[in-house]
Amino acid sequence: MAKFVVVDSEGAKVRAKAELGADIVGQLKKGDPFDGEPFAENPGFVKVIAPPPSGFVPSSRVRPTEVTMAPEPIAPEEHQAFCLLVTKAAREHGPERNYLMAAAYCASKNLTDVGTATSETVGPFRIAADDWKRGVAMAAAKGITDLTDEDRYRANRQHTVAALLAADAGNRLAAALGRKPTFTELFFAQQFGDGAEQILKGDRSLKCAAAIAPLSP
Repeated sequence: MAKFVVVDSEGAKVRAKAELGADIVGQLKKGDPFDGEPFAENPGFVKVIAPPPSGFVPSSRVRPTEVTMAPEPIAPEEHQAFCLLVTKAAREHGPERNYLMAAAYCASKNLTDVGTATSETVGPFRIAADDWKRGVAMAAAKGITDLTDEDRYRANRQHTVAALLAADAGNRLAAALGRKPTFTELFFAQQFGDGAEQILKGDRSLKCAAAIAPLSP
């Protein structure tokens, strides 16, 4: 048995009914955690064990959660220490310190919203699990091997991964644009993910829906 969280519940009940002849658990919605296991008879579904009643959720609508802990908040008196950590990480790993600070303050509403135990992104930099793993791998390549999955939930441990991710995104964006990206462009690229370079190289006068449309499957 493993722990999961629902990332998208829209249409899940209809699909479970159509493919399995069974109902999804009654009131599970986006963000809800649950205990379950892959359904052996159909790998496209996860069997929900708790909370009851039992049921099924399409595996594409959930993600496993390796850690279920609440992210640590940052008290006002800890802001200065946080700034010092960010400054050190920027100096060691490349991105501009002012960008990292702006990104953290913007993503966490001035360091007041670091998410919850079931949030997809947590901490002052609101880092997702997949991005954290990617950043930890970058850190390991530089000889930094003491970062854990739990550290994603610790405000005083995010700075290294945040700096490495920002530096990587900045380098990729600079290569795509042929120049150094602005803070706004870099923040957009980090928030949007794959395809951001294509959008930023395109027509900036387009509305968001039109700019994103070519990337839709």
